Amino acid sequence: MIKSKIMERRRWVRAKRVLSVQHKLHRSKTRPPERAWQIALTEDMSYGGLAFETDAVYTVGDILDLKVVMSGVLDIYEGQAEVVRLQQMKNETFFLYGVKYLPERTKASQTSTRRDARRIL
Repeated sequence: MIKSKIMERRRWVRAKRVLSVQHKLHRSKTRPPERAWQIALTEDMSYGGLAFETDAVYTVGDILDLKVVMSGVLDIYEGQAEVVRLQQMKNETFFLYGVKYLPERTKASQTSTRRDARRIL
C-alpha cells in the first residue's frame, strides 16, 4: 500500500532554524502598544513568516514589531508581522505563535531584508 503525500498548504517551505527573535506588540484591537522588547527563540521559519514560543500574550490579528538576528550580528528580518496562529503549550504558561511578515513600506528595505532571510534557509 502506498501512502499518499499530504498536500502542504503553506506557500513557502519551513526550515527548522533556532534564531533570536525580539518582539513587542505594535498594534492590537484590545490593548495599547508595548514599549519593552521581549526575547524568544524561533521554532522554525520560512520566507513568509516564522513560529516562536514565548510567555507573552497576543491574539490572532495582533501586529508585532519583530527583529530576528543570527548570532547577535546578522539581521535576518526587521519589520512587522501579524499573528496568524497561536497554540497554548502543555505547561500552560507559554504560547507558540505563528506570524506572517507584513510588507515593508519601501521596496528597497523589503528586498534587502528578505534576501538575507532567504540566504539562511
